[in-house]
Amino acid sequence: MLIWICKRDEVKDIRKHAIDVINFQLSISLDMFPFVIFISPLILLALFSQVVISINAMKVTSHQDYKYLLSIRFLKQE
Repeated sequence: MLIWICKRDEVKDIRKHAIDVINFQLSISLDMFPFVIFISPLILLALFSQVVISINAMKVTSHQDYKYLLSIRFLKQE
C-alpha cells in the first residue's frame, strides 16, 4: 500500500498490482483464521499440562499426595 501511494504516478499498472497484493493478503488472513481458533486451545492445553506436571513434581519431592487433573487411567498401578 505504501509503495502504491509513493509510486502510483511513476509505475504503470501499479494500482492493479496493489489491488492483487491486498486481495492476496486478505485471503491469507481469512484462510488462517480457523487455524488460530484451533491452535489457541492447543497452546492453552500445553501450558496447562506443563503447570500441572510442575506442581505435581514439587508435591512429589515434598512427599505430598498429587493428582493429575483430566487424566484417564490407561495403565494401572500394581
